Parts: sequence; structure tokens; C-alpha cells
Amino acid sequence: MEPFKISNIKYSYETNIWEEFELKDEIKTMTEIEIPKETIEISNYACYECENVKNIHIPHTVSKIGIGAFAKCYNLKEINIPDGVEILENDTFYDCHELETITISPNLKKVSETALLNCQKLKTIYIACDNYNLFEEYLKKIKNSDLLNNISIKWKYVNTSKSIFSFSSEFDFTTIPNYDKCSYLVIPSSITKLKSCKGAKSLEFIEFYDLNKIKLGEYVFENCNKIKEIELNDIPKGAFKNCKGLKHVIIKGNVGELAFEDCKDLEIIDFVKLKDEIDKNEKENEKDKNEEDEEKQNEISISKSAFKNCHSIKSINLSNINSLSESAFENCYKLNSVILSNISFIPKSCFKSCFEIEKIIFPDSVRKIEESAFENCYKLKYIDLRFVKIIEKYALENVSSLKN
Repeated sequence: MEPFKISNIKYSYETNIWEEFELKDEIKTMTEIEIPKETIEISNYACYECENVKNIHIPHTVSKIGIGAFAKCYNLKEINIPDGVEILENDTFYDCHELETITISPNLKKVSETALLNCQKLKTIYIACDNYNLFEEYLKKIKNSDLLNNISIKWKYVNTSKSIFSFSSEFDFTTIPNYDKCSYLVIPSSITKLKSCKGAKSLEFIEFYDLNKIKLGEYVFENCNKIKEIELNDIPKGAFKNCKGLKHVIIKGNVGELAFEDCKDLEIIDFVKLKDEIDKNEKENEKDKNEEDEEKQNEISISKSAFKNCHSIKSINLSNINSLSESAFENCYKLNSVILSNISFIPKSCFKSCFEIEKIIFPDSVRKIEESAFENCYKLKYIDLRFVKIIEKYALENVSSLKN
């Protein structure tokens, strides 16, 4: 069998080892390397000078990483070291200037003197295990190590025993001892529902192995104040209520009632339509069905009070949204730009007390503006009502700057 090649390295199926290979010019354009699943060893200088690579995926089967294996990968930002690796050899990540985070396991016994040399941006090392006590014990062992020099060490929850998942596809993180001390949570593909992480005060990141498969419980991340960014499909009721540190969300589905209420630092909301993933060979036979599925997938709704009291949102693009509900953006004080497209009415109190909105242009589809929809929008100067048939009471109450 021919060796599997990725630019400067090749993989031997006979030995299951990555081997050094002649450097080629196309390496300069590489941004991602995925090492084959059965690899057991990454040889010396295997990915040396992969200057543009940002992501390198190492399978759990790897037990040895050679000298200088990832040296001078200038744009590499993060890396996960499998739990079978016991030594980081000299120059493993030498001159990885952009490297910010590394995940290791308590099985790592030695970090060689120059393994992390010139990694100026390295801020965080995660210890991956399913037991906080194990994390604490490992922390004591390395407390005098150079590993701790100006670097934050945090607990990353990764289920290694798999015992708690053996009888159920649901997972309640709040049942894990010391869950509130976890910084990084990994949800394996065996879990189809994440019931609760409520009050996980140290939680900063959540990683889903299969985002399209997972369902979330109501109020699942309520009061998780250190989460700053998240990407999800459907968002259930109260999912991120009162997550005060949340700044950026990417949403690919419907938004439930109270989903982001009181997320006062939330600034950026990106709504992304899901794309069909139909086999090319079946497209012709299922053309009508595909069009129907796509139409259903593109019907995105925002429920009651979903973004109420999100004071930091300045602009919102709702062109992918088919339905808005009561008080969806009420009290978004800094909101000054709104793009609407597919909706037929503006619901009750939807933009009430959005003080900074100056101009609203409705799509042709809007026929009704409900009670108090724009009440207290003091700076609203221009509104296009040409296609609107019904304007309910208080819809434009206290809109004192209206000129046109």
C-alpha cells in the first residue's frame, strides 16, 4: 500500500509510524493536519516548519511524540496530547509563537527543558481527566516544575472510564463531584442529551464531539458566568439565562424562551442556516423532499424574551429569522441596527426600550405591528410603514424623535 502523505510527512501503514519526509513548498499553504487513527508514534521533526498549520489532530493511539515534531509551527494555536504520551521531548513545540493552550493528561511524567521554548503566548495548560482529585494530585506533583511558570493550570473534564455513560445517553454534569471547578467540558458522541451544567462557575469552554446529535436541557448553562463564546443548533428555554460573561453566540436553529435573558455582555449574535447533507447520488430521486427539508431547516424562530435585557448588543441581522416573539429584544439598550427580512409582524414589546434605534425599514412582508413593539425607542427618527396594515396601541409610544 502506498504511504499516506500530507505535505512534509508520510505515514507507513506497515509500521504505524509517521516518518520524516522531504519538505515541499505546498506545506506553506496547509492549515490543518489530521493524523491517521491507528498511528502509534510521531517521529522526530515529523511536522517541522509547517508554518501555516493552525490545527493538528492527534489520535488517542499515539504514545510517543518525537524531538521537534511540531517545532516552528508558527500559527499552531492549540494542541491535545493523548493520555498515552509520557514525555514531551526537547523542542517538541519550539518556536510555536501562537500556541496558547495545551491539553495533557496526568500520565505525562516529563516535560523536557526545551519542549515549550519560545512559546511566548502559551497561557493555559489543561489537565484532562474525569476526577478532580486526580487533577489536584497531579497539580501537587508538578508544582515546582517549569510547566507552571506564568502558565495557568486548569481542569478539563474528559470522561475516561466511560462508566457513567454506559447505561444512559443523558448526562447531568452537576452530579459530578466538584463540577463547579471545571474549566473545560468535553461531551462525547455517546451523549445525546446534556441535561444540566447549571451554576458551573468556572466553566469557560464546552466541546461537543457531535453538535448535530446533542440536545440540551432547559436552563442547561444558567449562571455559567465564564462562558464567553458558544456555537449550537437549537437553544432551549433559559439555556444561557444570566450568563453574564457571554459575548458571542453562533446559532443554527431555533431560540427558546428566555434563552439569553440577562446576558448583559452579549455583543455578537450570528444566525446561520443549516445546510442539507444529502448524498449526491440520491439528489435527483429526492429533489422534492430535499426542497421541503431545506424549507423546514430554514424556518428559524426566536421565542419570548429570548434576548431580553441583553444590554450590549449593538446590531442584529434577522434576515434568516422567520418568526419573532413577544419581548424578544426588549431592553437591549444599545441596539441601533436591525435587519429584518422574512417576518410578517412585529410582536408585542419586541423592541421596547431599545433606546439607540434610529431607523427601521420593514420588508414588504410585514403587515402588523403589535402593542408596545417600539415603545420608548426615543431615538427612532425614521420608520417605513407603507406595507403595514395594523398598528396596535402604544406601538410607537414615546418615540419623541420620529420625523419621517
